[in-house]
Amino acid sequence: EQTIPVDLPKEAPGPQPKQDPRQRFESITVQPDGRVMLGNRVMTLRTLSAELARFAQEPKPPFIRLRIDAKATAQQFVSVMEELKKHNLLKFQLDTQVAR
Repeated sequence: EQTIPVDLPKEAPGPQPKQDPRQRFESITVQPDGRVMLGNRVMTLRTLSAELARFAQEPKPPFIRLRIDAKATAQQFVSVMEELKKHNLLKFQLDTQVAR
């Protein structure tokens, strides 16, 4: 997913949390034009919701990495967050880049 060009929001440098190498990750990317991707697959919110429902049924659901382009709208972000909450997938992180 890091090969998908995204202008991530910037944050000040700071310590990064350690991640469990045994944890499975899935990435959701929101492009500036509003396209939503799960991994490398473009999805509508409806198809994303179906995939998230499937994840929620797993014994150990994946950790979600949100990659929101800095030019995406707040509404696009909120729409994805609503889908995560609807399926009780609350283990996620918002990917950012360090401001220089």
